[in-house]
Amino acid sequence: MNFLRAGQPESQLHIRPKASLTPKEQLRAIARGFGLSPEEAAELLTSSEPHRTDASLEKREEHEIRILCDAIAERIKEMILASR
Repeated sequence: MNFLRAGQPESQLHIRPKASLTPKEQLRAIARGFGLSPEEAAELLTSSEPHRTDASLEKREEHEIRILCDAIAERIKEMILASR
């Protein structure tokens, strides 16, 4: 039994669930899956509305999520058009 317990830390098996990702982190992971690098996503965020200033952190998060969704949608459109 002790032999099995000795190997547990190395295998990274845990009973506790991993912390869930925020919606923005989930969208970033999806964007990476579609081939958008973090640099491209950051460029889209800054170039979409450079004059924009958000009054609160919540508004900024909503704006970033909307831009990431738009970027993912555009990448999907590009992939569909390229496959024709």
